[in-house]
Amino acid sequence: MWNELTVGEDDSGYPKKNVLIAVQETYGVHVHIGCYFRQYEIEQHDDYGDDWGEYNEEEDQYFCPKGWYQEACIDEEYANCYIHYPVLAWAELPVYEGATEK
Repeated sequence: MWNELTVGEDDSGYPKKNVLIAVQETYGVHVHIGCYFRQYEIEQHDDYGDDWGEYNEEEDQYFCPKGWYQEACIDEEYANCYIHYPVLAWAELPVYEGATEK
């Protein structure tokens, strides 16, 4: 079941885990695995310039902008990439019936 999003929606109900996301990209709607991060939830890596993230004076730290991030595997390392396109909806990841729990 897809949970449709509306512009300006309160993000408190967004999941804090990886889900399927439907993204309105230039050439259509594509589905990715992604996660929503709230304000001051992910520290910004030093490789980014100070003008990309948001500075938090209390913690003296730059943070990545709140929003949806796509999970990506680059050179066998996982990363979260900010999504610049509108995310239209999200859905729980399907569970394989033969999978074992951790």
